[in-house]
Amino acid sequence: MRPAIRHRMTDKERGRGKTLVILGYPLGAIAHFLFFAVFLHLGETEMAAYNAVITGLWLLGTLLVHRNPSRYLIPTGVVLVLMEIPIHAVLASLLYGHQTGFVFYLFTAATTIALIPLASRPARVAIASGMVLLALWLVFYTSVAAPPRALPEAWATSLYLFNMAGMFLIAGGCMFVFEWTIATTEEQLAEEHRRAESLLLNILPAPIADQLKRKVGLIARDYPEASVLFADIVGFTEASARIDPQQLVADLNRVISRFDALADAHGAEKIKTIGDAFMTATGLPEHCADHAVRMVALALAMQKAMADLPADHSLPRSIRIGISSGPLVAGVIGSRKFAYDIWGDTVNVAARMEQAASAGSVVVSPQTYERIRHAFRCAPLGTVAVKGKGKMPLYRVEEPRPA
Repeated sequence: MRPAIRHRMTDKERGRGKTLVILGYPLGAIAHFLFFAVFLHLGETEMAAYNAVITGLWLLGTLLVHRNPSRYLIPTGVVLVLMEIPIHAVLASLLYGHQTGFVFYLFTAATTIALIPLASRPARVAIASGMVLLALWLVFYTSVAAPPRALPEAWATSLYLFNMAGMFLIAGGCMFVFEWTIATTEEQLAEEHRRAESLLLNILPAPIADQLKRKVGLIARDYPEASVLFADIVGFTEASARIDPQQLVADLNRVISRFDALADAHGAEKIKTIGDAFMTATGLPEHCADHAVRMVALALAMQKAMADLPADHSLPRSIRIGISSGPLVAGVIGSRKFAYDIWGDTVNVAARMEQAASAGSVVVSPQTYERIRHAFRCAPLGTVAVKGKGKMPLYRVEEPRPA
């Protein structure tokens, strides 16, 4: 079994302990120097010499922990907090009685041990409890047994008041650090929560994310009216064979990020990207009556964005886009590495429209055409055999109609 003193500190414990040491060790050095001066004045040379040596130890501990808290925090804490404070309190109380107030430091040491990670938590509780019991025993013992040395009453009262003030000062400092640690931890937790929320909302629509927080499993909703877009960069496969992979990914990221921004601006919900293929939908997760018009406007904006790529861009500047409208199901399935997705015949038809489109064109299904014909001029492409659907009239979007 590992000894309790060999407790392995976490970064937070080390930071809390260093803060307490930076505040407490100099105060310990000042207090012991004052004790040295008082006992020297009273002619108590043994206690004066003891406090002179201990003053140096507290100063040395301050320096060591400030330089390397990971290495020196526990050793100095064991020597000064676990050993020096109890020895000093017991020695002074037995010599001069508990009326001098040195017994108070056993209570402050118990408080400090609870906050500084000198040992494992059970060991800290046991040590703190032991110091409290030792303090109570000292009060009892020195109450029934006369101390061997007596200090002038005025000095005894002064020491009592000074030590009581020191006890409250140390305990107050510990509580301040404890409160500061709680506030800092809560702030860090709140920031981590905000980051997690932001990440979740980058993956899932807000209503779906809210549902997923309440349950894990099938989350699906029927949408009687929605539009789906598939876009594909023409010649991407051939270009990827001759472009440096890092440059390829960087330029593709710029294109997809631009598509993401356009989707947000047109009220579309990005579904996913597969390689260079971009898939998005309108009319979900919240219904909108003009989903088809929004989608076609987004498609034309995407075409323009590709045409406006800078001259040093390595990717082809031509994309083909297919759009279809109708009912679908959207949601999340599975319990691990889940993603928001859509299913249904409308999705399949939109994929077929993209495959039927030529470079630089936007092709829509008859269902989408009926919903946008009042807003966009479209050219009929005739009846085309669509895989899995038979023959279907297709339309190429030309331009928006004048308002």
